Amino acid sequence: MRISHASNSFKPKPFGRFKSALSLFVLAKVVYLPMVQRVLLVLVWLGLGAQLWAQTTDPSEEQEDDLRSYFMTGPPPRGGYSYLMQAQISAPHLVLNEANARAFDAIVQAELSCQRLIFPKFYLGLQGRYTAFNIFYPPIAPGTNNTGISDIVSHTWAVGPKISYMWVDKSGVAFMPSLSGGYSEIRYTGIVQMDYTGSLYHRTVQDQGWYLSGWAKLLYFPFEDLNAALSMGAGLTYFSHQFSKSALNLDGMDELQNLSDNGGTLHLDLGLGILIYLGRRR
Repeated sequence: MRISHASNSFKPKPFGRFKSALSLFVLAKVVYLPMVQRVLLVLVWLGLGAQLWAQTTDPSEEQEDDLRSYFMTGPPPRGGYSYLMQAQISAPHLVLNEANARAFDAIVQAELSCQRLIFPKFYLGLQGRYTAFNIFYPPIAPGTNNTGISDIVSHTWAVGPKISYMWVDKSGVAFMPSLSGGYSEIRYTGIVQMDYTGSLYHRTVQDQGWYLSGWAKLLYFPFEDLNAALSMGAGLTYFSHQFSKSALNLDGMDELQNLSDNGGTLHLDLGLGILIYLGRRR
C-alpha cells in the first residue's frame, strides 16, 4: 500500500528543534575557526539541515523498507542482522579431573555475549561467563574438635572472544554452533582451616588459566513483534586450572584419596537462553 506524501511545510518535531539549535550553534562557531575547520563544520551543518528537511515529509515506500529492516519480525534473514546479543543460563556437570568431578557439584553458569556480523552467517564478538560449583559432600569439619565447618564454593570468571555460525531454516528454526576461549580465573571460598595453635580461620584459594568452550544450539523464533529467539543447547568447556586436593584441605577425605587431581577441568554444559538481533539486516 502506497502512502501519500505530506506537504513540504516546515513542521519540525521535537528532535528537529534540537537539530535546528545545533545547526545555529555550528554556524556561529564557523566565525571563530580557521578556514579548513570552517569548511568541515559547514558540511556538517548542511548535513543536519538535509536531515531536518527530510523529517518534514512522510517516508516513502523505500524509506519504510529501510526502517523495517531494523525492526523486522520473525526469524532473521539468511544473511543475518548486524548485531547479536545472547544471554544464557546453564547447568554445568564436571567430567574431569576425577577428584574435582567427585568433590564438586554444579550451582549455575551464566553467560552474556555481544557479537557483530563479519561475514554472511558468521558473528564475532566478546563473551563473559560466570560458573559456580559447591562441595558435593556435606560440609567438612576441619581438625578433630569439629568446631568449624568448611562449605567450599568455587567461583570461575571467564572472558574472551567468541565466534558463531548461524544457519536458518525456512520453518523458523536455526542451528548455531559457536566457539569461545580466553582468560579465566577461579576462586575457592568457604575453606575453614586450623592453624598450629588450634584456632580456626577462613582461607581463599585462587588460580588463573585459559579456557576453551564449544557450543551447539537450536534456536526457535516464537515472537511476532520482537527480533528475538529462544535457544537450547549443549556445550563442553575446558579450563587449564589444575584442581588440587591438598590446596583445599581435601586430601584427607577417604572418597578422594584414590582419585587423581591432575590435569585441567572439563565440564559438560546444558543450557537455555535468549538471543536478540539488532541493526540493519544483511
